[in-house]
Amino acid sequence: MLSATDLWKRYPIRGGSGQVTALAGVTLGVSKGETLGVVGESGCGKTTLARLLLRLEEPTSGKVELDGVDLTGLRGHELRAIRRRIQMVLQDPYASLNPRLTVAEALIEVVRVHRLAAGRERQRVAELLDQVGLSAAYGGRYPHEISGGQRQRVGIARALAVEPQVLVLDEPVSALDVSVRAEIMNLLVRLRAALGLTYVFISHDIAMVRHISDRIAVMYLGRVVELGPWQLVLDQPLHPYTNALREAIPTPDPGPLGARPHTPLPGEVPNNANPPAGCPFHPRCPLAEDICRVVRPELIEMRPGQQAACHVAARQHLATAPA
Repeated sequence: MLSATDLWKRYPIRGGSGQVTALAGVTLGVSKGETLGVVGESGCGKTTLARLLLRLEEPTSGKVELDGVDLTGLRGHELRAIRRRIQMVLQDPYASLNPRLTVAEALIEVVRVHRLAAGRERQRVAELLDQVGLSAAYGGRYPHEISGGQRQRVGIARALAVEPQVLVLDEPVSALDVSVRAEIMNLLVRLRAALGLTYVFISHDIAMVRHISDRIAVMYLGRVVELGPWQLVLDQPLHPYTNALREAIPTPDPGPLGARPHTPLPGEVPNNANPPAGCPFHPRCPLAEDICRVVRPELIEMRPGQQAACHVAARQHLATAPA
């Protein structure tokens, strides 16, 4: 339903020469009714990908398609019409709401801009608040008068106001208290089932993503390094970076034997303005070989539905594949 093909995004360096590569040839897609989780460390390109999927920024090259329509070529009324079909829920529910507007005014503004529910705006506001588990009384409150979880519910209601088919959720629970996160996650699951929504769920928390995603894309330094069903990606990872993310998940009840052994990744994420040659992960990879330092691996399918960009995993896959 929504796809990105060979998507690149480069930013010029202010006051200097060169460019920062935020996205480097990302190709992925999400089917109708599916949730695609996108995970990775801060700075790996997750939010840039989200902004390009919604045409909030223009890609340097590549294309984004919604039901076969190339969004990168749309302008004016055509772009406004397509934006009714794909909406975004932002990370910070306080910063994303106008502090001078009440909750009802913020929702009515969206309805009026898109020329929906003429003459019944107040009724539509009550319907939207009910969908996200808030009473109509919250319509008269300002953002500072409600909690963080309630603000995020309003943010979700605002995205739903135009009856979209796709929601891009950029770290929707990371700014919330732990006690509230489960409530918002359960709300998103219910809304997806009730409204037939398609999600692109972006997070740095791989444990959170597994509870809502059908498939997971793992990003590192602007590239997708592994992609596949969540069970395979998390339980049988092919890429050493995915394995490192999985091992970093805290164990709430380690049992009598204690927590499982975990060796943190050495070093830092490389500079996007000067990425390493070969595999971008090789400076931190415990399995790196000579070829990893000079040849960039391509994302290839190694198990049914599961792809990875890793020379070592590819060699092991070929060695174990049936003749």
